[in-house]
Amino acid sequence: MAFFSRLDLQEGLRTLSVLQWIPVYVILGAIPILGIPYCLLFSSLWPLSVLPLIWLAYDWNTHSQDGRRSAWIRNWTLWKYFQSYFPVKLVKTHDLSPKHNYIIVSHPHGILAHGAFINFATEATGFSRIFPSITPCLATLEGIFWIPIVRDYVMSMGICPVSELALKYKLTQKGSGNAVIIVVGGASEALLCRPGASTVYLKNHKGFVKLALKTGAYLVPSYSFGENNIFNQETFPEGTWLRFFQKNFQKIGKKILGLNFCTFHGRGLTRTSWGFLPFNHPITTVVGEPLPVPKICDPDKETVAKYFEIYISALRKLFDQHKTKYGFSETQELTIMLTGTLLTHCLTNTKKAEKLNSSRNINGQHRVNHCTKDMMNDIVTYPVVTGNVSKKPLEGEREKIERNTKTSHIIKKLLDIMPCSKKTDYLQSLSLLQWPLGYLAIFFILQPLFIGLLFTSLWLLPTLYFVWLFLDWKTPNQGGRRSAWVRNWYVWTHIRDYFPITILKTKDLSPSHNYIMGVHPHGLLTFGAFCNFCTEATGFSKTFPGITPHLATLSWFFKIPFIREYLMAKGVCSVSQPAINYLLSHGTGNLLGIVVGGVGEALQSVPNTTTLILQKRKGFVRTALQHGAHLVPTFTFGETEVYDQVLFHEDSWMYKFQSFFRWIFGFYFCVFYGQGFCQDSVGLLPYHKPIVTIVGEPLPLPRVESPSPEMVDKYHELYMDALYKLFEQHKVQHGYSKTQKLLFL
Repeated sequence: MAFFSRLDLQEGLRTLSVLQWIPVYVILGAIPILGIPYCLLFSSLWPLSVLPLIWLAYDWNTHSQDGRRSAWIRNWTLWKYFQSYFPVKLVKTHDLSPKHNYIIVSHPHGILAHGAFINFATEATGFSRIFPSITPCLATLEGIFWIPIVRDYVMSMGICPVSELALKYKLTQKGSGNAVIIVVGGASEALLCRPGASTVYLKNHKGFVKLALKTGAYLVPSYSFGENNIFNQETFPEGTWLRFFQKNFQKIGKKILGLNFCTFHGRGLTRTSWGFLPFNHPITTVVGEPLPVPKICDPDKETVAKYFEIYISALRKLFDQHKTKYGFSETQELTIMLTGTLLTHCLTNTKKAEKLNSSRNINGQHRVNHCTKDMMNDIVTYPVVTGNVSKKPLEGEREKIERNTKTSHIIKKLLDIMPCSKKTDYLQSLSLLQWPLGYLAIFFILQPLFIGLLFTSLWLLPTLYFVWLFLDWKTPNQGGRRSAWVRNWYVWTHIRDYFPITILKTKDLSPSHNYIMGVHPHGLLTFGAFCNFCTEATGFSKTFPGITPHLATLSWFFKIPFIREYLMAKGVCSVSQPAINYLLSHGTGNLLGIVVGGVGEALQSVPNTTTLILQKRKGFVRTALQHGAHLVPTFTFGETEVYDQVLFHEDSWMYKFQSFFRWIFGFYFCVFYGQGFCQDSVGLLPYHKPIVTIVGEPLPLPRVESPSPEMVDKYHELYMDALYKLFEQHKVQHGYSKTQKLLFL
């Protein structure tokens, strides 16, 4: 029986090809940004981290000169799947002669400039076949070329920095037949990206014309029809706290990274679900007629302005000639922003305008900057076209303003874009989603930004933190630094209610002893252990008064800046022997949770299975004997039911890759899936299934500083018997049949 048809396989490959695009850059960037400083400061492998820095210094100017393009990478089959996802198409209107150089100006930017990337940074649409003997070079932010590995990856696709130095070199030092592609609207234009919009941002963007005049390169207008249709973007109303946060976040991103962070969404892994993949909408890039430009070493402002106007006319002509072929109506106009205002709202009711002290300056009507609900029937909106206010009002804008007058409308709008009927589930889903994404954001965004501050006037902030990190290095092995405030965050209750998660005790735990609690099973992400022992969402402190819980995890997490603080705040500690010994020898009332099966048990996490890796895991028993700590068996029913996992045979290459991944990172790369934002869709959210953690009766152990192997085996057997008995007593009550058995590997 075939689980997937050939069409399903093709669709899956297309989706994965788009899904990998941004994460690959993030991962390649994180390796040197985080790995090199870590190896230099905290590892004996520091000589290896010096080598890429030496190479970077030696190769520093390459990206601004010849680059290092690779025809093999530009022709990867991966890009063909990427291209067919939308699909993306490249259309030429005129030949480009190899005797000249060109500046191809790409519009619009869209959210992520998918059309420009596929057409000019790969051969997926056949650029070399359509424009023979022309070498394309897509220009992007120069900061990308400061990052080892990432710079080599983007150079291999023929991408260069958008700096004047690099562009001049391409257009003057490499002969003829070169075309640099500049997405002129940049980050500012991304904020104007909405389905059906045809707006390009050219305010103060005349540098490309000046560059063309200095180098004698021909200007070539191009327009990607459909680029604005692949994402929905949300802009919150002025005066609301959401808009305040959005604007300031965008300002910070623009200042530090040169990027505008847009609030957008698309589809999920399936076409009917909600997520951050682009919609499957055709993108057609039409390359227009080249405009000859004279070579002038030092063009004056009048000359630049003259050819700028010629270019705008050519771009408008290109848009008008092709708009009806690619989804726009005959009446659709290309809006070119040359000033800072795109739309202006006018109040036709004179009496209301006079109360607001509004001046009559727009087509004889009164301009207003803030619209209230009682004005809706009197509002007319005019677009700003090529720097001037249009005489024709913009239809449909009144309704848009009405929807955005109150914050309550924003929340409704956010919920309405999601295709499910159970709106109350979204807060729980988003709360759950932020849990892993919070760690990823710290690792891939906060840490690089913080390290980047070393090269700015704010260098003192990261310097002070790294000094603090050095002085505080041993804290994770000395009890940590828990925070009751973090453990009581309200967001954890939403995660609890998503499944829901509960904790049940069978016996009290006396504060006069210490305890080692075996947590079973591991599952894929140990939702039960996290919610029960790292937060107060299920009321651990009320259930077990006087007991301080600690959950042990991989030691190397505590070597990562910021993540170590976040983990310690929740009461998470290192699973290293020094950390465990410290907790069990400093006072009583400490409970240390150890997920005994570890990462190996994650591969056993399949619905309707109860298999634990425990037969040879005896270290926790030896440690309990050395400290006289009581052993507490626990079993979390439902932990393995919240995801489906794809299992691979031990002889398969995928299983070998999983083993290699574990050797590198300390945990397995599991292939799993659950549901999307809607319960009937496929995604990476877990299924809504109850998770119940049963805490068993403590097993007293004597204190023996050097226990013999026989004694360890004896208490290990007693522990397994107690765990088996706990499972048998509660399995029927929590969803298993009477014949279900607990297996030990």
